[in-house]
Order: sequence, then structure tokens, then C-alpha cells
Amino acid sequence: MWCCCVAVFSSWRLIIDSCFIASLFFIFLVSPFFIGYYKSPRLNNFGCESLANPRTRCLTEITGVAFRLTAADREFLSDLSKVQMIDRDCANRWHYAHLKGGCESSLSRLVKAGVLTEKKLHAHGVLTHFYQFSSHEMARAWGGKLPVTGARRSDLHELVASRLYFELNRPADFRLENRFSREDQFQCGSYRPDAMFTDAQGDVVFVEANSGQYTRTQISEKMDRWSALGVKQVWGQPKQTQLAFPLNSAMVTSLTV
Repeated sequence: MWCCCVAVFSSWRLIIDSCFIASLFFIFLVSPFFIGYYKSPRLNNFGCESLANPRTRCLTEITGVAFRLTAADREFLSDLSKVQMIDRDCANRWHYAHLKGGCESSLSRLVKAGVLTEKKLHAHGVLTHFYQFSSHEMARAWGGKLPVTGARRSDLHELVASRLYFELNRPADFRLENRFSREDQFQCGSYRPDAMFTDAQGDVVFVEANSGQYTRTQISEKMDRWSALGVKQVWGQPKQTQLAFPLNSAMVTSLTV
């Protein structure tokens, strides 16, 4: 009887050990796949890598139209992935200054190819032409997003944030609020800025666009809260307006764009 029990126990021990070894072997086989998946670039539904510089072949699969991209086009689209919309003035100055006719012909070509959508904004007596990605798929292919505008965030507000990116000389880690990491959100506290970046001194800078939605009291509350955190700030507003605006100081820079 004792021998039978020992034999049964040994059999179960052998089965358990075998299962454990098989599990380790399975993990060894599949772990490179998962590690490679999380480290590799994400693919959208069309098999395009979500990078700042995707291959043209992947983009034509999204649009269904064959086209070519110049170096200036790619630089424009890379910046667009960061700020979600860019107006003609910024495109002319930063991407297509080398062209005699400016950006209009190049961007019209990208609109016809299905890469971009052109929109118009009438604000403060000024007509502005601006561009955004044509679809979520196209935006993801460049590692970007489409802007979400409405009651809380107008096109003018988003354009002011975009212009501030260029006015600040295109900081490498500039990111809009919808791209904040958990660490960014924790640093902001209850008042989140429209964007943030790291300056040449290694300090984090909060960026806030004011298109007319803030009162002087609201501006003061935000400015004082961020100043108490010891964070530098850049505030921007459209050139054509005379809005409530914080005064320049050691921690605060005010710009019209």
C-alpha cells in the first residue's frame, strides 16, 4: 500500500514538473514576439507604420491615389502631426519659403491626393486658410491625431496653439494636451495647459492659447497656480485682438501670433 502511494505521488510530481517545464518553454518561445510587438512601430489598418516619416506606398494605400512627397512636404506633415493644424502663413514661412509661389500649389496637391483637408476660418475680420490631415488613418500614419474642436476648443484656439509652436522655434518635445503622459498630467495638477515643452535650459514650459475664452480673473488664476508650482509659462493670443493678457515676467512670456 505504501509503495502504491509513493508511486502515485511520484507520478503526479512528474506530471507537475513536466507542465512547469512546458510552460517555461512556451514563455521562452513567445516572449520575443511580445517584446518585439511592443518595441516595434504600430501599424494602422493599412499596414502603415505610425511614424513621423511613413513610406509613400503606405500612404497611397490609404488614399487610393498615387503621389510623391518632397522633403518640404514631409517636413510640413511631420510638424502637422505635432500641432494638428497649420495655416498658410506658417507653411510659407517654415516649409515652403524656397518656392516662388509659396505653399499654396504644394498643399493643394496634397489636398487632391487625399493627404490633407483644407479649411477656412473667418475671425476678427481676417480670412485664414489652414490644413489638417484628411482622416484618422492618415493622421495615425504620421503619428498624429485629428483636432477635436467644438464649444470648448475652437479652430481659432487650436490655430493659436499651433502658431505658438512655430513662434517658439518648433521645440522638439512640444506636445498638445491630448498627448500628455501621466507624468505630464501629474505635473500640471488641476489646471492643464494647452501644450508643454522643455526649453534650452531643461525647464518645462506650459503653453496656453487665449482666443477670447478667458476673463482676466481666469487668466490670473491659471498664471498664479502655475507660478506657485515654479513652472515657466508662454501665453499667446491672435494679433488682431485686444484681449485680457498676463504681463511679461521672469516666469511668464506673452506673445501675439
